[in-house]
Amino acid sequence: MTTIKCKVLYVLLIVATCVLASCATVRDPSGIANEVTTDSYTHTRNEKGVVILSVNWGLKWGCGAFENAQLMNIAFDRLVPQITGDNRPPDLNLNSPGRLIVQPVYLPYALLVEPGEYALSAFGIKAARSVSDVGEFKANRGQLIEDGRPLGGSFRVGAGETIYIGHFFLSCHASPVLWRYYWDGPDPFDKYLGEIKAKYPFLDLTKTQVRLFRTTVLGNDEHHDAGLKAELAGDYRLAEQHFELALNNAQSDRLTDDSFISMATYNLGRVKGYLCKRKEAEHLLLEALKLEEKDSGPESKITNMRLFELARFYYDYRQFDRAVLFYSRAIPAAKKNSFDSDDPIALADLIEEYSKALDNVGRPGPKMHKPRSRKLIISEPKIQDERRSFSQFVTIGRARAKWA
Repeated sequence: MTTIKCKVLYVLLIVATCVLASCATVRDPSGIANEVTTDSYTHTRNEKGVVILSVNWGLKWGCGAFENAQLMNIAFDRLVPQITGDNRPPDLNLNSPGRLIVQPVYLPYALLVEPGEYALSAFGIKAARSVSDVGEFKANRGQLIEDGRPLGGSFRVGAGETIYIGHFFLSCHASPVLWRYYWDGPDPFDKYLGEIKAKYPFLDLTKTQVRLFRTTVLGNDEHHDAGLKAELAGDYRLAEQHFELALNNAQSDRLTDDSFISMATYNLGRVKGYLCKRKEAEHLLLEALKLEEKDSGPESKITNMRLFELARFYYDYRQFDRAVLFYSRAIPAAKKNSFDSDDPIALADLIEEYSKALDNVGRPGPKMHKPRSRKLIISEPKIQDERRSFSQFVTIGRARAKWA
C-alpha cells in the first residue's frame, strides 16, 4: 500500500509571541492568495514559477496530549533583504476553509509565484483537550526566520518552473507541530499529478520537478529516507550516496539543526565503515560523537549509542586499546540509561566484547552471566526530546486552564 513517508524528528522549544497577520494579497474566488488561474498562467508562466503542494486541514484525533488538533494556516515569505518584523503580510498564505467541519483529506494547490527562495514564515494549529479547553499553537516570522536564514525550512523556484514541495499536515508524537510529508515512488506521484491536472487542466505538468520543502526540523530529508532504504536492502554504495547528500543538506548554512547534522554524520560514518573506508568512517563517527555530546549532552542515550558504535568499530579493526577507551565510557552510561533492564542480552554481548578487548591489552575483563531473554533490542533511539518547536500553546477556550 502506498503511503506518504515520514520519519519524525522532534524539535526544541522557541516561544511564539505575535498573532499571525492575515494576507493582504489580492485573492481569487477560492480564498487562497496566488492560486494559479487560466488567465494568470497564460500571461506570466514564463516569468513566474508554479508551486504545487497539498494540505490536510482536517482534525487529527488523539494528537499527542490533546483530544484533537487542526492545522489552521501556513505562510511563506520570499527571502528578500527588506523582510523585517511580524506585521508585514506574508507573500504566500494558505488558510483552512473552516475551524470545525473540514474533511481529513489532502487538498491540492497550485500557486503562481515570483521566482526566488521562500521560507516558512508562519503557521497556526488549533488544539483541544476538551470542548471547553481549546487553544492555539502559533509561530511567526520572528521565530521562523532569523537574519534572513529560514530556521523552519525553505524552497526555491525559478522562472518557468513547476515544482512539487510536499504534503503538509500535523505530527503528533509530542505537541502538535506542522510536518512536511511526501510521496514515495514514481507511480503514486504520477497519480498525484493526475489529481492536480484534474483541478488545474490548463497547467503543463510534463516537466514538474520534485523539489521538496527543505527542512531538518519540520519534515525528514528525502536523502536520509532513501539512504535508510538502500542500507536495509544491502546496497551500501547507494546508501553512501544518499547519506552524503543528506549530510550536505544538513550542513547547509540555512539548515542549522545540530541534531540532524549529528545523525547525518553518524549514518554516513556507519555506511563508510560497511564499505571498509576505515579512515573516512573513523573521522565521521568521531565527529558525530562530538556533535551529539554538544547537542544532547555527554550522558544522553543517543550519545551512548555513538560511544558503542565507536567501541565496536575499533573492536572490529582490532584496535583494542581504542575499543577499551570507548567501552569504558559506554557501558557505565548504558546502565545509567537503563539499557541493562531494557535489553540485558545486548548489553551482556557488549560487556563480553569489552572483556575480550581488555584481555587483548593485558588487562582482566569483567564477566557477566548472559540473561535468557531480552525486552528491547539496543538500537539508535528515535530523537526522544523536543529539539526545536516554533510555537507555544496559548489557551483560547472558555475554561482558560493552564496546560502542562
